[in-house]
Amino acid sequence: MPRALLALALLWLTTACTPSTAPLLQPTPSMQRPTACLTSCPLLPYLTAPDEVAYLIWTHDLIDVAAECRRMHEVCRRAKD
Repeated sequence: MPRALLALALLWLTTACTPSTAPLLQPTPSMQRPTACLTSCPLLPYLTAPDEVAYLIWTHDLIDVAAECRRMHEVCRRAKD
């Protein structure tokens, strides 16, 4: 008899206490990312040739891309405020 009660109690505990899902929150403006933050930074350039001139051009392009990405992050930061 105790085993039957134990099985019944176990069955009741596993079915009667099922977790419910919480309702989804509607996104508020503070939760949404500004459109300025949705744009990804440009891809980094590849070094195409091993010579010194190509390296200098690549370095200049890399600095330009990093500056553009920094500007985009500043715009995103200002849009969040």
